Amino acid sequence: ILSGVRKIFTPEELLNTQGVFVLNLPPRPMMGIESQGMMLFVEGADGVLTPVSPRRVAKNGSALR
Repeated sequence: ILSGVRKIFTPEELLNTQGVFVLNLPPRPMMGIESQGMMLFVEGADGVLTPVSPRRVAKNGSALR
């Protein structure tokens, strides 16, 4: 998954956090690398991006329903 998130967050800011990912999308070349999914973010009125995350800690790899 390629997201471009590195421009906004450092690895340390995302460490030990959970997010919502959409997987198994048709492959799409981005920056010369194939991406098959996306990481979901919410953009506030101020333009600040916030990762979409579960309300409570979920087991890693849990399915979104």
